[in-house]
Amino acid sequence: MQGRCYYCNKELTERTIKRHAKSCSVMKKSIEEKMNYTKGVREQFIISMKDKYNPSLYCIYVSIDAKLQLQHLDKFIRDIWVECCGHLSAFYIDEEIYHDNSDEQYEMNFYLKDVLNVNKKFEYEYDFGSTTYLTLEVVDIIQVPSEFSQMEVIARNNPEEGKLNNSPRDGVCGYIGNKNSEKEYLPGNNNKYKVSNKKRIHNNDAFSDFDDSEQMIENDFLKHYNKFTNSFIHTFFKDTYSFDLEELIKPYPKKEICSLAENIGLKLSYNLNKNQVIEKYIDEYEKNIRNKMNVINDDMYKILLKYIKNNGIISVSDNEAENYADKHAFFMNQGMVFPCLKDRKPILLMPELMQAVVKQCDTLEFRKLMKKNSEIMNIFRGMIKLYGVLCFEDVKGLMKRYDNVEEQILLSILEEGSFYYNNEYYGTIDDDGKIIFVNVEIEDYEEILNDIDNNLDYSMISKDDLISMSNEDYLERSSIGRKFSKEFSSMFLVDKNDAAGTMNMLALDIQYRNSEEILEDIINGIDAKLDKEDEIRVFNIVNKFIKNIPLWKYKGATINEKEGNNKTIESKKEIGRNDPCPCQSGKKYKKCCGRNGNVIQLF
Repeated sequence: MQGRCYYCNKELTERTIKRHAKSCSVMKKSIEEKMNYTKGVREQFIISMKDKYNPSLYCIYVSIDAKLQLQHLDKFIRDIWVECCGHLSAFYIDEEIYHDNSDEQYEMNFYLKDVLNVNKKFEYEYDFGSTTYLTLEVVDIIQVPSEFSQMEVIARNNPEEGKLNNSPRDGVCGYIGNKNSEKEYLPGNNNKYKVSNKKRIHNNDAFSDFDDSEQMIENDFLKHYNKFTNSFIHTFFKDTYSFDLEELIKPYPKKEICSLAENIGLKLSYNLNKNQVIEKYIDEYEKNIRNKMNVINDDMYKILLKYIKNNGIISVSDNEAENYADKHAFFMNQGMVFPCLKDRKPILLMPELMQAVVKQCDTLEFRKLMKKNSEIMNIFRGMIKLYGVLCFEDVKGLMKRYDNVEEQILLSILEEGSFYYNNEYYGTIDDDGKIIFVNVEIEDYEEILNDIDNNLDYSMISKDDLISMSNEDYLERSSIGRKFSKEFSSMFLVDKNDAAGTMNMLALDIQYRNSEEILEDIINGIDAKLDKEDEIRVFNIVNKFIKNIPLWKYKGATINEKEGNNKTIESKKEIGRNDPCPCQSGKKYKKCCGRNGNVIQLF
């Protein structure tokens, strides 16, 4: 990434921009000069902002008065980078969520100085349908004169040639950008920003009126729920309890109703007033929900049936609701269930109209459809673990190996899955407008794409094996995983859970590093002193495991397969010290090639 400093115009790189933003001599001189006649001194945060999934492509450094509020930083981000249709937004700071002020809870009225400090890392999301994800960091706190600009751009990446907008939201939703948007924030501007005195309500604060005996939502659960429910969680304390859809959505601000509508494929104009939005939403709700039902799978339907079996209500304190908080939150974002209060206790409620749709769908034909959807989804979940990053065009080709699926149906199933199985993969759109699905274990998918050997074909794997890979514990249950667990547990006297943790760590590590580095770290990281024989044993246990892990850069092939060794690990025999030496000398291994610490490479 190339960028420039807005004070000295120096060209910067990704490696130097952070250091320069903290130490620009021209900026420091400007501050010092104003200090000579200042009426007072205050603190200013220097905050870096980057595209979460393209951190090397877009970045901005902003200097902002520590006594301003989150709403001001939100406005800056909207103006500079993301605003298109007035969507919802939120900051995520220390596992707390701060929604924009459209819901009149004024969570973004918190002062920056009260929620941020130096080196604090946090996140921002705009539009909970076609979401733009940003990562932010407070890189420094500086002393400035009171007359200094309250908010200004310090540095920014250079626009790419051919790009319409220098923004991570380019090409998303209705974003068209404004090339002049940064003028308001150039260094030396005299803009003054008013802080709001509206009462700041935070998610957890809303439950302060509950007695301890009535506080049914534990903090950790609430935080977990918030991450997936956007701003809908606050309706828990609007004291709404009704099975009527209209009564349920009346407390929502117009923006949130439009967002709910968008999540089920219904586009509502922001020019409509709230009553018109509600009317349109209710009129079109059933039709759009039925369309959504056509792409759900067995996992999703089981959750919906739990509401039917419980007369449309799931208690938030229920163990099942807590264990599957993100799954219930998925249905909240779809407007299929709603958070309510019953007898001052929080519940999740399915409106009567939605219950009717679920019941009517419970037919043999629908169950066949769900079974097919489930198979498609599980095949893909296996693919995303096997290949790491997949363009939708490649997914279509790969899926033809196993089933014929209409393109739009396939895309709809995968898009819904990206929200429901959000801990496994997500979808994004690259600079060329291609839809890409990415394994969540990957921090920088472009780095993986650059490493992929495009001379290779995607490795062929059976449908049953792909479906097996969709299971969370597929690695531990595989033959190579069971063998590793048995040998590793035996050697280090650890339980299966510890062995599984090591196994998953190694399987991810080999995606980024070579086997020699990993083996060296393993040996050096063992506290106990190993003799040569034990070193060889550790080497062989780890080596034969990692060389049979499918690698993303090899399009699902293992190191053994890439090296032309297609035999499975299980067919190979570990050489014991007293076994005949494989060099066919007739001597025992320990007396021949295994003497003096020599190691025969088995793989």
